[in-house]
Amino acid sequence: MKNSGFLFLCLLLSGLAAAQVKVVGVQAIFATDREGRGMITSAKDVEGSPFATEEWKPGNIIFSNGLKAQDGALNFDLYSNKPAFRDGQNQMHFKDPVKQITYTVDLNGQPTTYLFRNEYPPIGSQDRSFYYRVMEDGANFHLLQLLEKTVAQEMVNIGTYKNKFVQKEDWYLYDVKAAKLVKIPKSKKDLNGLAAELSPAFGNYLKETKSVNPKNPDELIRMVQLMNQ
Repeated sequence: MKNSGFLFLCLLLSGLAAAQVKVVGVQAIFATDREGRGMITSAKDVEGSPFATEEWKPGNIIFSNGLKAQDGALNFDLYSNKPAFRDGQNQMHFKDPVKQITYTVDLNGQPTTYLFRNEYPPIGSQDRSFYYRVMEDGANFHLLQLLEKTVAQEMVNIGTYKNKFVQKEDWYLYDVKAAKLVKIPKSKKDLNGLAAELSPAFGNYLKETKSVNPKNPDELIRMVQLMNQ
């Protein structure tokens, strides 16, 4: 009985701690992209949106210190590579370091979950603070999607241009056991070449399936699902 009472007290205190986490933000100013490059003009003059989804939805937040919170209007800023929330009509970035946000929107009549997470190993110009969209999460491998928006100029008429947000994406594979993050190449030959860098499960899967099209997201998702079984 004493142990049960102690456990209940711990659960109660942890619940109270989670409930008291305050979400604090700073005004989102789209002056520079994730690499510090200046925007061509103000965000209001750029066609499209810098955010991942049109809708802002309730979701869950995990801070870098492990504390958790919820918010009624989450989104992700693909231009600055920062999680965001809305405070009234104001678009905010989090003041405190965030490890992960999760929220669900309706896309073509289907609920679609967006999970953005950082703290993966550095690769290229991306350090541990860089966020990826987690497409598959498991004990052996994570399939990650790098989503970002840049500002491009498009000629409307001769001598007349308009600025618009353009979305780009790349795919990455995180090997949990090897603690290694690799960019998934576009060619099947280069994909096979990754086998020497990753855990044996990856090479074994490629041998069994004979062919995986790295340009097909459905095949990549299926690959990671099976490697996590």
